[in-house]
Amino acid sequence: MHGGSYLVARRIEIVLRQWDQTAVVRQERTIGRSKVAGAVLADLPLHAHILLSSHGANNGAKLLRRGYSYVDGIDRASGAPAAGVLFICYQRDPRRQFILIQHQLAARDSLNQFISHVGSAIFACPPGATGGGYVGEGLLG
Repeated sequence: MHGGSYLVARRIEIVLRQWDQTAVVRQERTIGRSKVAGAVLADLPLHAHILLSSHGANNGAKLLRRGYSYVDGIDRASGAPAAGVLFICYQRDPRRQFILIQHQLAARDSLNQFISHVGSAIFACPPGATGGGYVGEGLLG
């Protein structure tokens, strides 16, 4: 995949009832940011989501990432909205980027008590076409 990238997509469900019943101070410490201002907390907890997912905590590993909120009706078991985040990220090498960061989050992230991963996928994105060529040409030759 020289010159290409990979997209990782994850559907992450949030237990909204539990999150909404959690004190704002604890929510802020879980994420690592002020809920109103969005500023990083001065006394950032060691298990805060933003700290554990940062490149500084992951040997410089970075992702081009974006989260999209979703609501998918009502959870029949709890009566609460079935909601969460569709998380997508691009990187050159998921083994050295996404997987490295995900191991850190899985082991220590305070957010884990409020979320569960519903599904994941990885897609290979070949480099763009050269003049007169076509997308994926380098993979087939």
